Amino acid sequence: MFILTCRPHSARGPAAAYRLHRVHPLGSGVSLAPSGRRARPRAPSSIASPGQGGSLRVQCAKEGVRFSETLDGTSLRVGVVRSRWNEGVTESLLEAVKRTLKECRVADDNVVEVEVPGAFELPLAARLMIETQRVDAVVCLGCLIKGETSHFDLIADKASAALMQLQMSTQTPIVFGILTCTTMEQATARSTGANNHGIEWAKTAVEMGTVKNVMLGKWPAGKESKKLLF
Repeated sequence: MFILTCRPHSARGPAAAYRLHRVHPLGSGVSLAPSGRRARPRAPSSIASPGQGGSLRVQCAKEGVRFSETLDGTSLRVGVVRSRWNEGVTESLLEAVKRTLKECRVADDNVVEVEVPGAFELPLAARLMIETQRVDAVVCLGCLIKGETSHFDLIADKASAALMQLQMSTQTPIVFGILTCTTMEQATARSTGANNHGIEWAKTAVEMGTVKNVMLGKWPAGKESKKLLF
């Protein structure tokens, strides 16, 4: 079995940041160089010790996006559309989004929520929210886990394309908050604790809502707004 792992970029360029490892029962790894040639054996950090039964540790990005510490959503109205597919994951994402919006001073009355069955329904619900609720930004939350068929790829592709087209046509920022994972373990790692992606998605909504209103002349370009824009 092989596993592809991502490591920090080296001086040799982004291509050298990826390694393909053959997983052995005892936890040792045989690495293939970026060119596909066999490299010397080593024990990659992505493979657990033999005492753990050869299980693999879930890897997430070590660094996220940096945000201003003074994000202020006092005057913003934010929509949140959540898919019920893989509900435990999306509920955890929703909790992080709402908690972070509150920390960014978005009033509870200015957070509009709606839920839909799955990720495929997110774009239409987001459009209806934009047209009827006068929101400054929308966060769309979903979770897709790859199965045995091409259903995962079709839904992920169509949903992402529709959300991009929607924000471009309405000039309303839409945050793509759909996890696209291969296992439930990966989804859980990205929807819990300090690595809960809902935190960054909520901050993105506040920042982009601010950018929109300043650029369209709805808000004066104050000191903090200029920092966000430039």
